[in-house]
Amino acid sequence: NGRKVWHSRRFEFISTASIPERPLQRLAAVADTTVQAVASHPLPLFQPPKAERLKIIILHDDASYVAEGGQLGSAGMYLGPKQCVIIHAQHLFGSRPGSRLQPMADENLVVHEVTHLCMHWASPRLPQWLNEGICEYFARAQQGAGRFSFKDIHQSIRDHLQRRFPT
Repeated sequence: NGRKVWHSRRFEFISTASIPERPLQRLAAVADTTVQAVASHPLPLFQPPKAERLKIIILHDDASYVAEGGQLGSAGMYLGPKQCVIIHAQHLFGSRPGSRLQPMADENLVVHEVTHLCMHWASPRLPQWLNEGICEYFARAQQGAGRFSFKDIHQSIRDHLQRRFPT
């Protein structure tokens, strides 16, 4: 029904949006390395669903996103009962107004939502503020193309918050 399916080492990507091969390969690398980063973290957070391949569903418009279970206005969500991540393609591949460059994927959005997926069994036992904070922690540690650096993470988080919530 108009969906395309790709596999990475750990994920099944299902999309109603047309995604070129190079950005898809980069997203697959980001998702796969996020699993490795969460699994190797010293906190016992890594408790993903028991599935051969974890699912990421990318939806091309508001109607398909909401029909899949997303909240209107959100960019992505982890759906615990369905044990999958859904991402709104318009937020994933947003371009800057007036830019003639190809839109780049919001890799931090992917890292944030995949971190929720990796913490599937741990999440219900954590307060929401801690759950979201851990996901943002990993998203800020991601340096691009699935490379993670936890050096100077405090400064990265501080800079992100100052840009997001200017005073």
